[in-house]
Amino acid sequence: MGDDDRSTGGDGLGAQLAMMVERKYGIIMRSRHAKNVCQTLQNRAVAKGCGSLSSYLDYLDSGAAQEDEAHLIAQVTTNVTSFFREPHHFERLRAHVAQLPTDRAVRCWSAGCSTGQEPWSALTTIAPMIAPEMRRLMLVLGTDIDPVALAQARAAIYPVAGMQDIPLDRRAQFMTNATTMEPRADLRPLMRIRTLNLTEPFPFKARFDVIFCRNTLIYFGPEQRADVVRRLAARMHPGALLMLGHSETLHKPPAGLEPAGRTAYRRMA
Repeated sequence: MGDDDRSTGGDGLGAQLAMMVERKYGIIMRSRHAKNVCQTLQNRAVAKGCGSLSSYLDYLDSGAAQEDEAHLIAQVTTNVTSFFREPHHFERLRAHVAQLPTDRAVRCWSAGCSTGQEPWSALTTIAPMIAPEMRRLMLVLGTDIDPVALAQARAAIYPVAGMQDIPLDRRAQFMTNATTMEPRADLRPLMRIRTLNLTEPFPFKARFDVIFCRNTLIYFGPEQRADVVRRLAARMHPGALLMLGHSETLHKPPAGLEPAGRTAYRRMA
């Protein structure tokens, strides 16, 4: 296999790491990525007093301390995100919410929310559209496997340079000072940030009007990817939308989903 192939077979520390990560988290690692992460983990292995990197990987596999597992997940995943990334999805979100019944709660889920810019973009799009008496019932949920990224999503304090990514008509939803920006205080109770591995059973029965799962399916193999999409679809209201990343087109959407525009899919009734 070449450097860009899956590192799930053969000898070497990269293969050991990749097999462990796939087994524990469902994440597929390419051999080059596994090799780079091994190099990063080498110093941590020394600091932990492990005799070798292989011993440290065994330690991670057998139930490492929470901080070590968090460090591993942060190395394995890529937290590249920004406010209103792929803006056409947020215009679809706004148009979809505009035609929903006004007498029930609106729910949106950012599955793989990273450091939080995506769910906060969704919330600041939806909140101004909801009548004051219904706003307390709405919910935007952000979930991710990376506890370090989730800590930033919960804090929701970002460099003020991020304001340039926010449409002019939504900037009033944020507070700024010379160096930072954050959502308005009245919006924070409408957001929930939770730890969740998408390959595991979802610990809730709620249904959503829109689900964002962008640049997350790329971490999974074909069977795992199909299973995650099937279970996401089961958590959608009829007519709800699923938004995927630009490289995650579903060539064979599961039963119950139909294409609904660029990297968007609709739950059929």
